[in-house]
Amino acid sequence: MNRIKCCLAVFIVIFLLTNSALTASEKSSPSDTYTWGLGISAISPGLPIAVKAVYGYTGWGVQLECNYFYQWGMARLDGRRTVFTKPRLEGYAFAGITTHHFNDMEGTTQSIENILSVDLGIGAELRPGRKGSLGLGAEGGLMVPFYSSKDLDDYSNDGFIVANIYFLVWF
Repeated sequence: MNRIKCCLAVFIVIFLLTNSALTASEKSSPSDTYTWGLGISAISPGLPIAVKAVYGYTGWGVQLECNYFYQWGMARLDGRRTVFTKPRLEGYAFAGITTHHFNDMEGTTQSIENILSVDLGIGAELRPGRKGSLGLGAEGGLMVPFYSSKDLDDYSNDGFIVANIYFLVWF
């Protein structure tokens, strides 16, 4: 029952963050412009490399990260909120949902497992250069599985500490 409450809370947070980001028509300052960033991320939870898209540089935003390599696939959708900004630096918090697909081809039986997890954490992005159109960032957080098509007991009600680094080009 706690996992259902946790899942419901995350969906509400994602909805509110996404709704605020996409319907914001009045900006509080010229720096609150919403733009698109597209690039790659590495490390986890999307090993080895994932495609990353971000909507919104300051204020409210949404980020999507996904990949598929061999027998492992991952998709992550997060709402994100800027916590602080300094010249060429942004700190933010994020919360969302991650799905993993694992296709185990070993042995005589083919085994497929799909996992849903709640993820939340913090990140920072540096935008070097004169125009600031490139972004280098890092994120770290916690990912807690709440659904598995096989057996959720394998995770012993624990979460995973995850981190990634990324590179974005802003448009």
